[in-house]
Amino acid sequence: MPTLTSSSIWDFGRGRRNTKNQTTSWSWTSTQFLFIVVLLFGLVDDGESTPWLQHNDNHDYDPLTPHDLLPAITTKPLHFEVNLGSNVTFPCDIQNLADKSVTWRRGEEILWLMQKKPEGTVLRQAVDKDARLHIQQGTMLELRQVRSQDQGNYTCEVSSGTSHSTVTHHLTVRAPPSVEATYGHSVIREREGDAATLACTATGQPTPTITWSKKNGVLPQSVVSSSSAGPTLTIHSTRKEDAGVYVCTASNSVGADDQAYVELLVMHAPEIHPRERVVYSGVGYDAVLSCVVQAYPQASVKWFRKGAPADPMRLTFSMKSSKEYSLYANRVLKEDFGVYTCNASNYMGNDSAAVELTGRPSPVQIVSLPDSEYDTMYKVVWEVESYAPILNFILSYRNLTDGEDAWFNLTVPGASSPSSMYLSQSYTLESLDSGAEYAVIIWARNEFGFSEPSDVFQFRTMEITGSTEGNKTPDDVVDLPEHQEQGDQGLQKSKEEEEEKEEAEEDVAVEDGEEEKWHSEEKGQERRRNSTDGATGAPGGDEVESSVKEEEEESLIAPQVLNDMGTPSDAGQPGEQAKGGAEAAKLDETSSTGGAGGGAVLMTPREKRAQMTALVTAISLSTFFW
Repeated sequence: MPTLTSSSIWDFGRGRRNTKNQTTSWSWTSTQFLFIVVLLFGLVDDGESTPWLQHNDNHDYDPLTPHDLLPAITTKPLHFEVNLGSNVTFPCDIQNLADKSVTWRRGEEILWLMQKKPEGTVLRQAVDKDARLHIQQGTMLELRQVRSQDQGNYTCEVSSGTSHSTVTHHLTVRAPPSVEATYGHSVIREREGDAATLACTATGQPTPTITWSKKNGVLPQSVVSSSSAGPTLTIHSTRKEDAGVYVCTASNSVGADDQAYVELLVMHAPEIHPRERVVYSGVGYDAVLSCVVQAYPQASVKWFRKGAPADPMRLTFSMKSSKEYSLYANRVLKEDFGVYTCNASNYMGNDSAAVELTGRPSPVQIVSLPDSEYDTMYKVVWEVESYAPILNFILSYRNLTDGEDAWFNLTVPGASSPSSMYLSQSYTLESLDSGAEYAVIIWARNEFGFSEPSDVFQFRTMEITGSTEGNKTPDDVVDLPEHQEQGDQGLQKSKEEEEEKEEAEEDVAVEDGEEEKWHSEEKGQERRRNSTDGATGAPGGDEVESSVKEEEEESLIAPQVLNDMGTPSDAGQPGEQAKGGAEAAKLDETSSTGGAGGGAVLMTPREKRAQMTALVTAISLSTFFW
């Protein structure tokens, strides 16, 4: 009779019985059921014959495992921080493993499964086909070439029926910062005045810090006043100056910083800036008129003259870049001179600017030193550019020290050289007050008109200190620069020629003085004849004052006074001054070369007052002794 064990009972219950030599199939019948009942009642006795309670070699049974013999994981949970690309090994030490299965998971994803077979071999199965995963020392999990996405929890689990033992390790992957424009929006377009938001997304471990800056510029004030840190940058009210490339920088303690670029385009109406408001040229020369246009979207640019498009047969249009537009004139004709208009437009608006093409001289540049070496004289030296010969200059000056507002004009003939468009010239002012400060303005004139006035130039005469040095006549008050001395103007005269000219001017001045003296005596005799009250023989106070006033009015035939400091009136006629006896302010023909010294005899107000006082005294004495 075969031995009855728990397994044989189980097999019998399932409908089959195993023996050493044969296998007999059973069917569940009432006989089988009765046999099981009897067997069960036979087993329930005093307990001495029960195989689960008797531990001897006469019975086969499944022993129950004590709790201290169950498999258990002894490794404590750990936190791993590794750099990107390195390796990491997760430990999992197990006691009483026996033939129990071991599972490794990342989160809920099963990575590796191990189970010991009855014959003692271990089945290792990589559920995740990641070639970077390896089992070390039986139950330890190794992860090679760590990536950022490997960060997370890794769990080792051993199971024995209803009992489970686990340990969970956490992996943090230290990665340098990486940043890019959010949703790939590297170009942002906004209308002028609208708000603009720039955004970027950064990754890395530890979490990167984000800051914003502007390439080749500074952040708009509206951003600085709020915040320039964080994944987004908001400009509350955009201006065209805010357009440009903005830099999003991500940084942490691992590796180098990373940057992303976002370009902001601000849509606005065109704005035109001419390269030059006035372009100076001459007949037969070339000329270029240019305007810089700032606009987005790009503007359509055209040149006009007198309300009509510029003549394409005479003038060539070109675009140097997306911002600069030019109009070329080859071999300028006289009829090309005039005002041209640069016009730009887009769907945001339009703008225009005027550019003048002229043959007039450029503004005069005064280059003499600001301090005179003499007390009553000063040599003014200037330069001018003109494509046409200079006809004359208007030199205006006034004394800033005595508080008088009157400007005195002098007409200085030009001495242009036909071989050069650059001219240097000088003129010496005489009979000035010592230790006084003066202001000078000069205009140049050619066949096309007067130039713009020069900048106001100030100089000071030397203070008298008792030495006679200030009274000598200078050979050269101001030395011209070397390039002026060697120019094509032919302005420098030899010392002998200048001395001859000065002697001639002195002779003319003597003759003029004698003639003026004769006229004064004639006027004095006429006043004595017209005197009606001769009882006392001396004029009353009112008569003396009237006489002085008349003499001042008659003698102050002075150069024209400029009240508005603009171009002199009647400027269109060369060699003529405006009203008021301007002929007295012209240069004498002997000084028409423009050299130092020479010129019309001009008296200062102080000298005139002294002369009038002496004349009145003489008249009074002569009347008294008449």
